[in-house]
Amino acid sequence: MNELLAIAIVLAGAKIAGEIAKRAHQPSIIGEILTGVILGGSMLNIIEMDSTLNLLSELGIILLLFLAGVSIDVDRLKSVGSVVLVDSIFNIAFAFLFGYSIGLLFGFSQMTSLFLGGILTATSVGITTRTLMDIGKLDTKAGMTILGAAVLDDIEGIFILSILAGMATTGTTPPISEVVTLTLIVVGFFAILLILGPRIISSMETVVNSMRIDEAPFAMTLVFLFSLSYVAEQIHLAHIVGAFAAGLVLNMGTHYHEAITDKFTPITYGFLAPFFFVGVGIRTDLSAILHTGFLITIAIILAAFVGKIVGCSLGVFIMGYNKKDSLRVGFGMIPRAEVALITATIGLNAGIVSPELFSSIVVMVLVCALSAPVLIKWAFQIGRVQ
Repeated sequence: MNELLAIAIVLAGAKIAGEIAKRAHQPSIIGEILTGVILGGSMLNIIEMDSTLNLLSELGIILLLFLAGVSIDVDRLKSVGSVVLVDSIFNIAFAFLFGYSIGLLFGFSQMTSLFLGGILTATSVGITTRTLMDIGKLDTKAGMTILGAAVLDDIEGIFILSILAGMATTGTTPPISEVVTLTLIVVGFFAILLILGPRIISSMETVVNSMRIDEAPFAMTLVFLFSLSYVAEQIHLAHIVGAFAAGLVLNMGTHYHEAITDKFTPITYGFLAPFFFVGVGIRTDLSAILHTGFLITIAIILAAFVGKIVGCSLGVFIMGYNKKDSLRVGFGMIPRAEVALITATIGLNAGIVSPELFSSIVVMVLVCALSAPVLIKWAFQIGRVQ
């Protein structure tokens, strides 16, 4: 198929299906993923992920993680204090353990099992926030805890992704010494950027703003974004880790935070990000799930629910929350989306995650995203919110 026609079909399908999903009170990415399933080999088989669509998908991932970094609200995290940190630790530990154990139980390699554990750790901030806003519970104690823990989950999820991406370069499970070294590289990378980055950006801001060419801040932001993504690759981290770090640095070091968001949101969600989510659907093989992966799919879905509910509920309960609010926090952390799919895609491209397992992970993401709003609303209807 002609590349321009393929781009038009993918973008039109993504937006139409996304609109349908929105009108059905579901996240738009549900419609975008299902568009890929319909257009790909599972159904119509009229679109394949060629080099052009792969490039657009990669750019979509980079900008998604960049905006995630820009949107981190440090003050909001501080507002819920140590509860969020403790809850997030329990959440990550339980979710990772459940995913890793499922992988080993079904006979996957240790590396694949590690990826499966990492995939189950992240929470979708967007789905959770939208649901809490819809039911008017965002400003409750449980709502603020959910939001803070979800944001911290994404940060920790990116950290775990950095480690896994480094392991993926070798394709084998490294010894403990190499894992420690890689962890120090990740910590050092973020530490240097967060200490020096804002100062460098602030000093450059005056120069950039004085430039007379059109859209100079936008262009130089892109230069910084892609340069840092390149640096991350050179130290054996995923390029998207550099993109996330670039967003964090710009968030802390500039005074035009809203301008960055206003410029990058249209090109990200209006153009590039849909190619990533549609691409996820195109790579999904539903027939493989029906023939060989049904049990592992069910197991991953159960692990995704139980790991989050148990870990998050237990974390805040230990910190003094009552049983009802603890349960609300647990259900509020169920949704998965961008980080889980990006981690799975990296594993797929590295040959660590098989096409069949990738398809099972996509189904898990869809089930979690579709069921989470209903479960969150139900949890907040139990008794009176404090």
